[in-house]
Amino acid sequence: MTDHPEGHVSRRTFGRLAGGFLGGLMLGLGGLLGGRYLAWSAPVRPPVVFPATDDAPIRSQDGILLISGEDGPRALSARCTHLGCTVAPSGDGQTLVCPCHGSRYGLDGAVLQGPAKESLERLPTETLDDGSIRVLVG
Repeated sequence: MTDHPEGHVSRRTFGRLAGGFLGGLMLGLGGLLGGRYLAWSAPVRPPVVFPATDDAPIRSQDGILLISGEDGPRALSARCTHLGCTVAPSGDGQTLVCPCHGSRYGLDGAVLQGPAKESLERLPTETLDDGSIRVLVG
């Protein structure tokens, strides 16, 4: 080993210092970004309220279908479980149809015809004092 003049840093020492600096920088950025990811939460959608004045058998609002039935109102997501297109009532109002690939659902949300394989998401409802119906969405 040779002695280095004062103020001179060997390549080995420089490599260790640079490696430590870059490693610390990466850990710090990883912690910052990882902490933001872990603290992130999905935005909460406010409830969708269907007014009591409309008595149509199938109503649509903000991606939600409200279907009147003998057992009370039923709310379904209007998002097709195949690729996410918006389903709509068929011409006769007896089924829900996806315009993109032809999936058909019953008014209970069950798949009647593919390519969709899963039922539409059912959403909880509550009837308010004024008769309007509030649908709770994720």
